[in-house]
Amino acid sequence: IIDTTGTVAINTSTVNISGFTFRKVLVNGNITLTSNINATTFGTWGTSSISFVLGGNTLNFTHLELGNSATTTLPFAWVCQNIEFVNTSSGVLTGNSITINGNILQSGGSTYSGTTTFTYAGTGTWNSTSTGYFSNSFTINTAGTLTFISANIGGGIFTYTAGTVITTGST
Repeated sequence: IIDTTGTVAINTSTVNISGFTFRKVLVNGNITLTSNINATTFGTWGTSSISFVLGGNTLNFTHLELGNSATTTLPFAWVCQNIEFVNTSSGVLTGNSITINGNILQSGGSTYSGTTTFTYAGTGTWNSTSTGYFSNSFTINTAGTLTFISANIGGGIFTYTAGTVITTGST
């Protein structure tokens, strides 16, 4: 089964969805995988803290959407093409790291914080359509270009290592 139109929202469950490829899978609560999750977009939603028991299984995704307003604990380092922050109230990301290779969109109106570090390693834009921001540490280390259209960074350690950075109206 290949789902090309819907969103699957999982709330505190044991998940066995082997053989499925989803357009979007969003999780909330304590998630135990008994199979791999394959999705174009993977993300978080809701107000419960999120943790994962992988049991040797994997989360396979291209795009990441973060919308949880509690603590999300990353089970391993995540790599995504595009990332969107959609949280409407403050959330916390802890553990490991997130590497972004494409676009960053901040469409949620609130803040992310925590120990998870971000590395930008691709070519794309950073755009904010809201007042939301994140205060996690962020590193630009790319052979590409990151264009700030209207980005919001608030706290954390911001490090530039390599790449081309273009700014237009960012704070």
